[in-house]
Parts: sequence; structure tokens; C-alpha cells
Amino acid sequence: MKKNSLLLFFFFIYFTGKTQGVNYLYDYHPNIHLAEMAIIESDYLKAISHYDSAFKAVPKPFLKDAYNASLCATLVGNADLCYENLLRAASRGLSLDFIKDEFAFSAIQKDALWQEFEKKYLLEKQKADLKINAKIKADLQLIGLLDAKYRQGNIIINTDSTRMIDKGNALKLEKIIKKYGFPDEEMIGIGEGGLPIIQYPFYNVLKHQNGDDMTVNFANEVLTAMRQGKINPHIAVNILGTITGADTFFSRHVFKISTDDPSPYLDEPFFQKIDHWVHRALEPEEEAEFDALRIANGMESMADYRKKIMFSQEDNRFLFPYKIFAGTWVINDPKLLNEYLEGTTVIK
Repeated sequence: MKKNSLLLFFFFIYFTGKTQGVNYLYDYHPNIHLAEMAIIESDYLKAISHYDSAFKAVPKPFLKDAYNASLCATLVGNADLCYENLLRAASRGLSLDFIKDEFAFSAIQKDALWQEFEKKYLLEKQKADLKINAKIKADLQLIGLLDAKYRQGNIIINTDSTRMIDKGNALKLEKIIKKYGFPDEEMIGIGEGGLPIIQYPFYNVLKHQNGDDMTVNFANEVLTAMRQGKINPHIAVNILGTITGADTFFSRHVFKISTDDPSPYLDEPFFQKIDHWVHRALEPEEEAEFDALRIANGMESMADYRKKIMFSQEDNRFLFPYKIFAGTWVINDPKLLNEYLEGTTVIK
């Protein structure tokens, strides 16, 4: 019953958002998905076409997509398009040094127009830096530091102090969002030094607002941010899964389990799955249900999701956020090994 209610809720949020101006889940991310699948197939011209459609539909693209589009352009030898998309990346604050250090852009830097382009790039980045709300950025950095103060990884060191900090952080973040909107690349920039970032530290504050210790339920704010293009939907649904306590979008789907010595398990049914990427096996009807929900919220089918995760493990040229969703663990208990690997399929 809980799962069905969540499904209806997310479908309602999506179709309501379709009628309220630009909806990134409908106008933008489907084309980004097609572009990324074309990248996986090394069809960079096709990817460029889909990126172009996505960029025309919204005010500004995500940094990762502008960067990936520029990389596709240089891979097909289209310098003008590469420059155009790099300037989009500059408008999000990406460091020029990050681009110059990427081997794929080494050839274009020998172009006669590169020196003039550098000036344009640095000017565009300067404009982006000036748009950053320095106070909000500093406040969020402090919130992130406080969030981690009594935690080591995901282990709470001091329960009472952590609860107090979580409550204070949640109220501060709620106040920021109500006054300024959901913090995004334009409001607070990307990573330090103009380097790409997948998840901002303040996202942990959202994740820690769940269960009995919840002070503020940020689910609606995250869903709205998804529609408005202020947060990547894959990151968002991962946060929502923690807030709601239900991985409604099946984002934690792919993992690898190793063991220090696999030889004792040679005859065990799970032996062939040790140290291999696996995914939870779903019945076709169940996977189709997840597919429909994911697609309605700007993502891809489960099968394509697995392809993206695997691609991101092997090719680090592109800014794909999917690698972080693949879990890896070392387990030496045979009972736990069997429990984790039962009902999984090895990804070929």
C-alpha cells in the first residue's frame, strides 16, 4: 500500500509540474538521457543533436551536460560547437584549467582561435562567479561542516549532539530555501576552485531528515527542485529514498561484493557472483512499473540505468554522475554473502 501511494504521489507531482512552465523532467532530461545513451554507443553526432534539443528547451543546462556536449563536439572535430558549449560550461563556473587538463581538448587548444576563446571563457566564468550568493554559499558550507562534526562516515558518534545539530541545520536550510529557493549551480556555484561537484555537502542535511528524528520534511522542496532544474533527478531520488525510507525509484540497484578469500565458497551457488557487478533481479512486470515511474520523473529505464552505471565505471572522460550509485562492499560472512547475492544477476 505504501509503495502504491508513493507511486501515485510521484506521478501526480510530475503531471502537475508539466502544466507549470518549463519542467526539466519533461522538457530537458529525456533528451539528456538520449544523448548519454548515444555517448555510450560512441555516436557523438547523435548525442550532439539530443543535447541541442535539450539546451533549446530550458534557460540553462546543467554543467555536466554542457561539458559533455562540448566533449562530443571536439570528438567529431566541430570546433565552433565545442567553443559554444564550453562557454555554457563557463557560465556555470567551470575552471578553464579543468578543460585544459582534459586530453580530449588538447587538439582544439592548438587551434588559431583558442587564445581569443580563452579570453571569452574567462570573462563568462567571471560573470558566473559574480552571480554566486557568497553569503548563502558560506552558510551552506557551515551547515555541511556541522552536519559532519559528530559523524564518521555514516556512523553517529554523539547521538544527542547530532540530533541537536541536525535540527538546527534543518531549520536553517528550510529558511534559506523559503527565502532564496533551492540552492543550485547558479546560486552557489559548483565545486571549490571551479571544479565539478556531483553532490553538495548540504545534501546530507536533507538525507538526515528522516524517520523519528525528522524536524523538516524536505520531500516537496526536492521534487520542486527536480522540476525546476535545480538538482539532478538521480541525485534527488536518492535523497528522497532516504527521506521517505523507501527506494521508490530503485536507485540503489547495482553493486559488487568481494571477499578476502573466495576459495571456501567454490561450491556455493553465489560463488560466480563474487567480485562481479550484479543487480537485483526483478520480474518483468515489476521492472516495467519502476521504468514507468523513473521515465515520468526525468530518468531512464532500469536497463539503461545499468548501462550508464557500467559505462561510468569504465570511461571517465565524461561527467556522468552514475558511478556513485554503484555500491561496493567486502563481506567475509558466508551467510551474509548468500543473503546479499541471492536473487541477483551478473551484469555482462
